[in-house]
Amino acid sequence: MKNNKCGVIPGKFILVLIAVFLSAAISVSPSAYAGGDAAVPNEGQAEPDIRVAPGLNYVDNELFYGDADGIPAASIGVDTSFYNGMVDWEQLKEIGVDFALIRVGGRGWGNGSLYTDNWFRNSLLSAQKAGISVGVYFYSMAANSPEAKREALYVIEKLDGIELDLPIYMDMEFSGDYPSGRTDGLPTAERVDFALAFCKEIERAGYSAGIYASESFFHDELNYDAISDYSIWVASYTENNKRPAFENFDIWQFTDSARLPGVSGSCDVNVRF
Repeated sequence: MKNNKCGVIPGKFILVLIAVFLSAAISVSPSAYAGGDAAVPNEGQAEPDIRVAPGLNYVDNELFYGDADGIPAASIGVDTSFYNGMVDWEQLKEIGVDFALIRVGGRGWGNGSLYTDNWFRNSLLSAQKAGISVGVYFYSMAANSPEAKREALYVIEKLDGIELDLPIYMDMEFSGDYPSGRTDGLPTAERVDFALAFCKEIERAGYSAGIYASESFFHDELNYDAISDYSIWVASYTENNKRPAFENFDIWQFTDSARLPGVSGSCDVNVRF
């Protein structure tokens, strides 16, 4: 996630539908294709194995995503911040965006001051009004556990009782001034302690908690076994829509350069399987 971050130009969409046979052949109606209602096989017959064209594509003005093997994502989402400006959430909902992760704010990588994203509350309430499931994230630059707890409390204060459908994520990454940022040289054990401190504080407030990082950051800077109780949101911009090698994710941010109707400029897009 670039901390100056969301809008995919429709391309040709090729659907490949593979009917799986058990004891009898299955008759698949046109509605079994992505973009239509699911086919209901006769009793005793297997359900069709649906494949879609790899990548982010449109069918009948609705978004679909397929991984390298054509396996379709169960849902598609965006993450947004101040840098995306005003988002047309109704339009995103119409094209099939199911969820959104919205930045609450962050901590400066130099002086460590906390700040609120100017578009946070407007985006959150507008997305919910449009019927989009919402979670939030906080760009962390915590240099110790008390700061991590303070970041969690800051998010809770800003939410002011607003209910969420998805977790509150601690966004962990190197600073934009690497290697001079206040947290750039931290050892893995300390990063893990900070992540746990943040997540536990979030859970105490009745919310679900999670951690966002790049695939390499999870691998090199964190200990997955120590944080596996929490939701994992991974950023990995692979070639040819290949899933991340880091498979233990709940949400995969697969691009930071999509173009979506309703969003000005480039956009981060995420999927769940």
